[in-house]
Order: sequence, then C-alpha cells, then structure tokens
Amino acid sequence: MHDLPLARVYRTTEELKEPEVAEVVGTIPSWIQGTFVRAGPGVFDLKNSFQMNHYLDGYCILSKFEINGSEIKFYKKFLESDAFMKAKISGKPTVCELGTRGYPDTTKGFFTRYLPTIIPPLSDNCNMCAFKLGNKYFAASETSFIREFDLTTLNTGEKYDSIKYFGLNTTSCHPLTDEETGYTYNIGPSFCTGLKYNIIRIPPLLTNQTPHEIFKKTKIIATIPSSWNGVISFNHSFAMTKNYIVLIEQPYVLVASRILSGILTRNQSVLDWLEWRKDLKNNFLIVEKSTGKLIKTEFMTSDPFFFLHVINAYEDNNNIVVDISIFPDPSVILNLTVDILRSGKFYEEKHPEGVRFVLPMINIQENSFDEGVNLIFGIKTLAKGIKNGSKIILSPEILTPRGLEMPTINRNYIGRKYNYYYATGSATNGIFRNSILKVDTTDHKIIKWQKSKSYYVGEPVFIQSPNPVSEDDGVILSAVTTDGSEEDNGHDDKSISPSSKDFLLILDGKSLEEISRAYINTHLPQGVHGIFVPN
Repeated sequence: MHDLPLARVYRTTEELKEPEVAEVVGTIPSWIQGTFVRAGPGVFDLKNSFQMNHYLDGYCILSKFEINGSEIKFYKKFLESDAFMKAKISGKPTVCELGTRGYPDTTKGFFTRYLPTIIPPLSDNCNMCAFKLGNKYFAASETSFIREFDLTTLNTGEKYDSIKYFGLNTTSCHPLTDEETGYTYNIGPSFCTGLKYNIIRIPPLLTNQTPHEIFKKTKIIATIPSSWNGVISFNHSFAMTKNYIVLIEQPYVLVASRILSGILTRNQSVLDWLEWRKDLKNNFLIVEKSTGKLIKTEFMTSDPFFFLHVINAYEDNNNIVVDISIFPDPSVILNLTVDILRSGKFYEEKHPEGVRFVLPMINIQENSFDEGVNLIFGIKTLAKGIKNGSKIILSPEILTPRGLEMPTINRNYIGRKYNYYYATGSATNGIFRNSILKVDTTDHKIIKWQKSKSYYVGEPVFIQSPNPVSEDDGVILSAVTTDGSEEDNGHDDKSISPSSKDFLLILDGKSLEEISRAYINTHLPQGVHGIFVPN
C-alpha cells in the first residue's frame, strides 16, 4: 500500500469472501428494499510492482449493498474479465487500456503474441457502469465488450462483443431504455468501412430469452458519417427524447491514422489515439427513433466543449431541450492518473458546469428566416439558436456554477420534461468540494450536502418512493469513501468514528437532509456508475 495522502481512497481493493453486515446509524425508510450495485476500477497494482497509469485502467470490482429493512449487507467481487485474468498471470496488461499500453501475452504462443490484427485488440475490463436488460445484468466500459454478471452472487458471466453482433468497434456505456416501448438504444462508431456513427435498437429481453437471442435481433436504425475527415468523436453518453436520439459530436476525437499505427507498434494506449481539436465545434445530430431518419437541419455550437454526461433531454413546443455537464476541454480525463490521485496533488481542474441547449425543430431550408435571427420560440430560456446560412448556431443557457459532475435524475423522467438533477461536487478545491448537490433547472437554485473534505462521494442514485407526489419524492444513495484525514463535522452520532470507516449515505431527495448511514469496516472502492434494483 502506498503511503501517500489519498492512498486509502485510490488503493487496490480486495474481494470479500463473505458479505459484511453494515452498522446503521439513523432509520432506513422501510420501503427501500433492493440492491444498489456499482462497477468501478478496483485493481491498479499487479505483481512485480507494476502500476496501471490511469484511474480508468483499474480492473473492475463489482460492489453492492443489499438493503432489506433495517439490515444492509455489503459485497464486493472482481469481474473476472479475460483482460484481468491474463494480467494477473503476466503481471502486466496484455491488451491496451485507456491509459496503459498492452504488453506481450505470456499466456499465448510466441508468434501469436505478436500477430497484428485489423483493429488493435481492446479490453473487456468493463469497469465503468452496471446496467440491466430485462432480468439480466451487465457491466460495460467504452470498448466493444460487455460482461454479464449475476446480481445475487456477483459472479462473472458471458462476454458479448458488439463487433460481432452489430459491427460497432466501441459502444457508449450509457444505454438508454425507452420505458414506453421497452426498446434500449445505444450508440457506437464503426471504423472498417469508413468512420461512421451507428445507433442500435435492442428489443426487450423477455424472461425466456438469452442475451445472445436479443443481440441477434438488434437493429442498426441509423448510420451517420463523421462530420470530419480522418477523425470521429469520442462519446461517453448521448441523449434520448420521446421521438428522437441526439448524438453530440465533440472535438475530442479518435484519429484513424493513430489507431492504424497501433496495429504495428502495439505500444499505445487508447489515450494515444485521441486528440483535442479546439478548432472544431460540437455538432448535434438528431435521428428519428421510429424511422432512423437523420434530421437535415445542421446544429453547431458557437464554442467547443468536452462532455462526458448528458443530464437529460426532452421535447417542448417544437424544440428539443438537451441538458449537459460540459468542460472547457478534456484535461479532466488526461489528469485522472493513479499517481496524481494517490498523491492528492490535484491539478488546477477546469471544472464542469451544467448547461442547457435548445434545438429548434425548424427546417431552415424550407422556411425563410433572416440571418442572425434567434429561431427558438415557444419556450422560456436564455439559450439561443441563431440562423447562420444553412446552420443553426447554438449557445447555451448556464444552469449552474462550475464544479458539478456525475449528474443523475429520477430515471422515470428520462426523455421527459423534468425539474431536478443531482450531482457530485469536484474533489478539488471549490465551493462544491466533496459534496452532493441538487439542481433546480427552472430557477437554478442549488441545495448542497457537504460534511467533510475527507468524504469522497460517489454518484448519487435516486430511488423514487412507492407513491410519489412529486418528481423528487424519494431518496438519494451515495457510496462514500473517506481518506481518514478529517472528522465529520456535521453528524450528531459519534459512536462510530467516520474518519476511519466508509459508508453508504442515504439522503432525502427533496431537501438532501441526511436520513441514514451504513458504516462498513472494509474498503469501499470508488465506483463509477451503478443502478438500484428493487426487490
């Protein structure tokens, strides 16, 4: 273990052979019955002192809290991906990760190790999110692979490859399900026949079906060429409304020539294939869900931005509203190295902010509008959509100050008009440091839960109450890892030292008042994304 300021938070974790019963402080609402499961990096250190370079290179650990009345049990288990199992034997990654190159695979024969492939092999280290299709559960990252896992045991299941099923070289790790139709949508690029974006529609997974059966029935509903020569946008997420999929091109791009060079050198990580081209702007590509038709109107931003997470999107009076958490550039990704995180010497982060874009659904080729006119009508917003030749130039309404990320909403409002989202505050210095926040998108008011700088809060996940009377009627779950450097100054119960124990936090969805904590003795790894599954 490294003796550095944040070594405890970002250390290599361990499995639990048996579940741990958490010590609960406060009263858990009796209606919260289910499993809160998360995926995230868990192993950064291999044998012979080899350390992965980037936080998102860490091999996946699945962790879950089972909530049954007043009792909470905690479990964690490694995802037994091919990448992880081979790395344990070789002592180094055998395929490239986001920030760490791949090394010769000692589990293969001599010649096979060095045999080039059309596309450099990617990892099945699915360490970014957990999601469900029907009654099946999956872990995913931003490669072509997803891994099934058992929600009860956390045992690793089958591996599925989007290249073989859909021809997509990578996929977003934030698929979105249309609750009205049951169809799940996702996006991903294909490289071999030109640089193109693809939108796929996965049919509902019925109880008597296997994932293989529904993936075979999955349709590519749209294929769209990249707007730029030789490069294609990196996309962590996308937007969905009742009738449309919105794919947002950004200037953080995969460069085709760099990927090809990786075939020969095999000495690169995924970050080596990416480049920030600040001379480009963001493009909003809108596709009809029912037909797969690309809307002809071109939407371009006035200024470039980098983003990871779309907050939500919906249709309003012939406009599409898209809320996003945006950064000035992708430096946040480049600086998430294990060395920086463990040292606690954070870079001067360019904090994200919540913004709202409004896309007027007007065919400017069939209507006569003056140059420079704002085409957004019928909606109250400070966002603008200015006619500029054949394009509409978008500038956003600012929803929040800088410093909020990992946005989540009441998932019953995905694709619908909504009022609130929840987020975490940056771990670096600022007014929102290590906090959980609730944003009102109508009046921009922010409520904050913030108790200690030593609390590294996880993604806030909203659980709706059984008979909700409002959008925010429910609770927030967040897994909190502490660095042990500072006492909690905001909790009355001092029977357990919060400076030495990690915990599950439960907050009121309306006020962010603290309801309960469930302390555990074991290390709680910093997960990336998770879901709550009611019993």
